[in-house]
Amino acid sequence: MTRRIYVDSPNSPVDIYDPEWVRLNVGGCSFLTKRVTLEKVPDTLLSELNEDSPHYHHPTGQYLIDRNPDIFQYILDFYRTGQLHFPHSLCGPNLKKELLFWGIDESFICSCCWTRYFFSQMLNVLVQNK
Repeated sequence: MTRRIYVDSPNSPVDIYDPEWVRLNVGGCSFLTKRVTLEKVPDTLLSELNEDSPHYHHPTGQYLIDRNPDIFQYILDFYRTGQLHFPHSLCGPNLKKELLFWGIDESFICSCCWTRYFFSQMLNVLVQNK
């Protein structure tokens, strides 16, 4: 018997072992997305995930990644929408670390969020140089 999980509604079962779907466990939180979604942003950690990845956990068929799941939801939304937005409460230096880890260039940050991100980076530099 194949285990199934449901996405969006009970009427749309998804075979969790279907290679079209990717199961991610980021910081203990589960995320499910299509492989084609992750391929939208080439040359990044997510676009290059495969079963040979050190993050792949063969017994469960998911990728285990020890990162902040609260920030990851915005990373995954970027793959889904093509727009990288984040909330005002997010710390700029933490976001920068996450972008580096995932292999996403900061130039993808949307203009509405760029100013806040840029100024948080500049403030961080000023504080460190005191």
